[in-house]
Amino acid sequence: MKFLNVLYLTGLIVVGSKASDCWSEALGYKCCEIGEAVKYTDESGNWGIVNNEWCGIIEDDEEETTIYVEQAEPTTVDEPVETPVVEPVETETPVVEQVELDPIRDISSKELIKEMKFGWNLGNTLDAECTSWMNYKKDPIGSETCWGNVKTNEEIYKTLIDNQFNVFRIPTTWTGHFGEAPDYKINEQWMKRVHEIVDYPYKNGAFVILNIHHETWNHAFTETLEEGKVILEKIWSQIAEEFKDYDEHLIFEGQNEPRKNDTPVEWNGGDQEGWDVVNEMNAVFLKTIRSSGGNNIKRHLMIPPYAAAVNEKSLKNFNFPKDDDKVIASGHAYSPYNFALNNGAGAVEVFDKSGMSELDWNVNLIKKTFIDKDIPVIMGEYGAMNRENEEERAKWAEYYMEKVTALGIPQVWWDNGVFEGEGERFGLIDRKNLKIVYPSIVAALQKGKGLEVNVLHAIEESTECWAEKLGYQCCSPNNTRVVVTDESGKWGVENSDWCGIVETKDKCWSLPYGYKCCDHCRVLTKDESGKWGEMNGEWCGIDTNKCKN
Repeated sequence: MKFLNVLYLTGLIVVGSKASDCWSEALGYKCCEIGEAVKYTDESGNWGIVNNEWCGIIEDDEEETTIYVEQAEPTTVDEPVETPVVEPVETETPVVEQVELDPIRDISSKELIKEMKFGWNLGNTLDAECTSWMNYKKDPIGSETCWGNVKTNEEIYKTLIDNQFNVFRIPTTWTGHFGEAPDYKINEQWMKRVHEIVDYPYKNGAFVILNIHHETWNHAFTETLEEGKVILEKIWSQIAEEFKDYDEHLIFEGQNEPRKNDTPVEWNGGDQEGWDVVNEMNAVFLKTIRSSGGNNIKRHLMIPPYAAAVNEKSLKNFNFPKDDDKVIASGHAYSPYNFALNNGAGAVEVFDKSGMSELDWNVNLIKKTFIDKDIPVIMGEYGAMNRENEEERAKWAEYYMEKVTALGIPQVWWDNGVFEGEGERFGLIDRKNLKIVYPSIVAALQKGKGLEVNVLHAIEESTECWAEKLGYQCCSPNNTRVVVTDESGKWGVENSDWCGIVETKDKCWSLPYGYKCCDHCRVLTKDESGKWGEMNGEWCGIDTNKCKN
């Protein structure tokens, strides 16, 4: 009789990794456990997510399998043991869904903003909030026009891009467009419309900033903090998923002007409670985006201090991350206040030395707080409202742009689509007719940025007497005193009767080229644009209406 030693496996096969360095530790991340699914791939390797943190996945060829067996006592058998033949079973190879990503450059925010010229806000549009009277369920996207602006189209952005704008902030209010807890699911039609509008500038090669705006659930109060953190995480998780394949041209801004609304400290820099809440909400935003998939691990993100205010207290108590080079500070500065924003007592129409001093102080505060510490900044909102003072606003725009350009800070003009009336009048482009209403201001921005001055799609000067259709004459050119304004236009009084005031947005032909008109008629040269003179050491356009000979 023959004896055969038979080995019996007494345990499960144990698979272990051979000793090797974890490649992702050099990048500040641990390696995943064996078997973790691939969530993202870049030039470094494959990445997974464990406990909301990125981890490096070790390639299969770095693994080895060890089978531990235990030998049993020899067993005596009469005949050789035949090993049963097992037919191989065909199995399907699991299909892993591959998401096609736009290649995203791995560059710092400090380098990224060097590519930005100047920008424009789609104000009072997607951020319009009309939940008190509009049925959002019946018309999920109707709020886009509920504050009076036209429906947004790609041509608006193309008009601005033609004028060298290349940064577009899209303020968006999500309240009214998402469901109840615990999911806070965003309405699909609303998300689709937001996506369409983001694509208008994005697909034309411009930078896009998408944010949350005019919300009430993120006010800076401790009592609402925990609920606010949950909503913030849920909303931004959905937005991040929607745009996960977009490259570095899409920037997320976590909050707009988070503050303690309707309190004495709302606009004066805040207090400890407000600072702490804003900082904690910013941290939730950063963690949420960095823990999402696709390109979001390299997404450039913007976070504001309290109220996004350029204020000593607000900036002093602002927590800015030191371990992420793709984060940008967001600030708003309508400065000088009485010239740019104030709509009540103390408002002024002239940008004088006092205004320059105030603006200089604000810019210097930004420099000390951020620029001197190598922190990138984008001025997400600024502007000077219309007071029928286009020339002064152009002077201000050029001065402001020169100051921030010297520090490497891009600016984004707040355009709410309003040109007249008693409210805030920050309109710059006629969105319906695709015309630049104040070409001298756009020229000033171009000049202040150091670009070639070339304003396209400027509004044409109107000479038609619109009042004749209503049975009245128009006022004489020097009679511009407005007595009353109605839906037809502005009215004055002449010869004891009403007369229509013909508005001319651009009386000086050389303003779109970045130069004032001369106060004299001495021609030094002429070109295809017109005749030129000199005034205060700069070129000036000769007004041929005044200088007939």
